[in-house]
Amino acid sequence: MNNKKEFTLPNFYAILPSYIRYDKKLSSFDKVMYSEITALTNAKGFCYAFNSYFELVFNVSTSTIQRSLSRLEEQKYIFIDIERDKKTNQFISRKLYLIFENIPRVKNEGTPPIKIEGFTRNNAFILNNNTSMNTNVNHKSFNYSKSKPKDIEVDWLEDYIKENYK
Repeated sequence: MNNKKEFTLPNFYAILPSYIRYDKKLSSFDKVMYSEITALTNAKGFCYAFNSYFELVFNVSTSTIQRSLSRLEEQKYIFIDIERDKKTNQFISRKLYLIFENIPRVKNEGTPPIKIEGFTRNNAFILNNNTSMNTNVNHKSFNYSKSKPKDIEVDWLEDYIKENYK
């Protein structure tokens, strides 16, 4: 019998901003930890994963997780909020928050931002998603069967490409 814990990995996007990516005080693993925390923060505004979750996902020791979280907190990239019982001082929960204060910002001294009439946050993706003018791409030169991963079966997509990109 297999004693390993099995679970489904979350399917969130992780974010690794440049100020984290290029911080020489952080290890490569610290940067991966930060990106995992950003992914897990999307759902509730904070990350509530235990060290055991990170250990299982990244196959590292508890001390590696603790060192990484400490470095991220020392550099003021995260805030660790530990809730304890007021009477017994027993651990109740831990929440990891991303900190966005004191982040180096690059001032735009060149081209001013473009103002688009009718642009709102809700239609931002629709305005830039114009695919009707993609006439300069030679679709016949794309060999889908060579680029398709072997473990994915997408029969309907092959038929669609054959019908629409002859």
